[in-house]
Amino acid sequence: MALRPLSLALALMAAAATAGPMTLRSDGPGYAATVAFAAAPAAHPALDAILRAEAQAALAEFKEWGGANDDPARPYSFALTDATPFVSARYVSVLRTVDFYTGGAHGNRGVQARTWDAEAGESQAGAFVGIDAFVTPPGLEALSQALRAAIAAQVHGGEIGAFWRDAVADATAPTPEALGNFTPEPGPDGRATGLAFHYAPYAVASYADGAPVIVIDRAAFAAHLTPQGAALFGR
Repeated sequence: MALRPLSLALALMAAAATAGPMTLRSDGPGYAATVAFAAAPAAHPALDAILRAEAQAALAEFKEWGGANDDPARPYSFALTDATPFVSARYVSVLRTVDFYTGGAHGNRGVQARTWDAEAGESQAGAFVGIDAFVTPPGLEALSQALRAAIAAQVHGGEIGAFWRDAVADATAPTPEALGNFTPEPGPDGRATGLAFHYAPYAVASYADGAPVIVIDRAAFAAHLTPQGAALFGR
């Protein structure tokens, strides 16, 4: 049964009282949609409000897409899932995975990684920050080289073929935009031990290779940290 606006509002209000991820679901004649969004820690109310608003908007968009399906025998499906792989007093990384099927031979997956800085933004109210908050331009170059080598070794069996060379070059370019889909790797002391880069299928390899996650140890870029990066990773 589809969630009506009032039902959705009540669901979101109920979610606000909890600390863990919350799930909203909407089913229609031609689709099934699930949104499992992360409830941010109590210390990050601004982030929590953003995630809840995004959950509502995502469910509404999923329902609109599903309403366009003219083949109920092959229903569309949408599943958004948030995870928080890194949480500290200042930073929260949100890893969002969207699995969807809108016809065709198989479903697809989208991956988005963002890191929230509780001390960024206007009046230090918190904001999402990019990789350049932690790594200098020479560090981006070092990460770019390390990523290409790791993708070649871990995904392509040692050498990137001609068909994928341009795609990998674009996905690992030494820019904040290209290297923006990252999450810090948690360490035992509360600091990060490296950076995990998340790629959707087809981004750097074939669909059969799935959604690669490439972890680069901090040693590869430790010489090129910003002051924020030094605090997050240590030296």
